[in-house]
Amino acid sequence: MQASIVPVPYQHPSSCSICGYGGSDRKCWLDTGIQIDYYGAVYICDQCFNFLAGLFGYINPDVSAKILHENEILCASQEILNRRIDMLTTAIKNLELADVTVVDSDSLRSGMDSVIGADPLGVPETSESPSGDSREGEVNVGSGEGETSEPSHDEGMDKLRPDEFGFEFEFDSE
Repeated sequence: MQASIVPVPYQHPSSCSICGYGGSDRKCWLDTGIQIDYYGAVYICDQCFNFLAGLFGYINPDVSAKILHENEILCASQEILNRRIDMLTTAIKNLELADVTVVDSDSLRSGMDSVIGADPLGVPETSESPSGDSREGEVNVGSGEGETSEPSHDEGMDKLRPDEFGFEFEFDSE
């Protein structure tokens, strides 16, 4: 048997012996080299061949090309990740050599109580007391009169429009 790949089926019946297709828009044809009396040459189109080869575990060239391309992308990504891992490993080793301690968030929060309100330059804050004394560490928070110039939130409530169904809003004021 002398099989070969041909661009079109040249001999009669000039069609696929499996699916019967005889058009010219197939990529290629397998000429099996077999001639059958009263039938003619046995050809298999590329689609039927790929299907049969798939049954044996083979993949078609288009899928193979896509897999190779994706593999190249993954290999490049893996190389980038390996370089990042190397850089991070080096940074961790440098931190360990510098004797830097990593602190968890709970330790940070408990240690912040002593730092809150402190000047980053280490200068203690002072404020004057009502008597004019200066006390270290105290912060002046206001005059302590307890009244603001802002209107209360309930002013203007009587000017609200009725809702879309015509019901009036009623508010009890105490």
